[in-house]
Amino acid sequence: MNRKKWTPATKEEIAAAEANLSRDKDQLEQAKEQFDQFSISLKDNFANTLESTLSDDERTQIEDGSIKDKWNILNSKYQTEVQGKIDEGKEKLNALEDQLIVKTTALENRKLDLKIADDNPDLDLEAFAEWTKNDISPRVLQELTEASGGDGQKFAQLIVEKYKEISESGKGKEEGKEKGKGKEMPKDLSDVPGESGNIDNGDGTTDVDDDFLDQSGAYR
Repeated sequence: MNRKKWTPATKEEIAAAEANLSRDKDQLEQAKEQFDQFSISLKDNFANTLESTLSDDERTQIEDGSIKDKWNILNSKYQTEVQGKIDEGKEKLNALEDQLIVKTTALENRKLDLKIADDNPDLDLEAFAEWTKNDISPRVLQELTEASGGDGQKFAQLIVEKYKEISESGKGKEEGKEKGKGKEMPKDLSDVPGESGNIDNGDGTTDVDDDFLDQSGAYR
């Protein structure tokens, strides 16, 4: 399965998302106003609509029952006809507000992605996205968040700097490994004294020893 390559949003996409978010905010404000009017209407009309919602038994209890019986019936009707509907409306408003928060956060993240791409033209965006998604530790993320003081642009700058720092550190380690490869023990021990008996010159030294001794003037 081929993973879709990550690319930052374009300025046009950001502008479109901002327009949609602005429209959603306006719709939420309208919904809040309508809800306030609806709540007031429910409370004001409760007494007028109560009669039509009573059963014969409930009506009898209100007329002839104790104060407690009357309270229980009236309170039950209020909870069902007024408070229950108000609570339901609040839940819908809260859901809309949660959606708006998610969209706002997503838009801010996309704007930061675009800023990072614009400010760092040489940055490997694919590798950077992979690192921020899978490799950055919670501790480092917390440190960057605290250091940014809640400033999104400052956080973007810090996280890019941290990525470059870690990348350079990892690159240095890899280069060190490459340099160290020439110092590994030989896999072929045929020229190691006592292993193969490959002794020449009759002097008890191996071919490798002869080369070293010759360069140092031992055979001169």
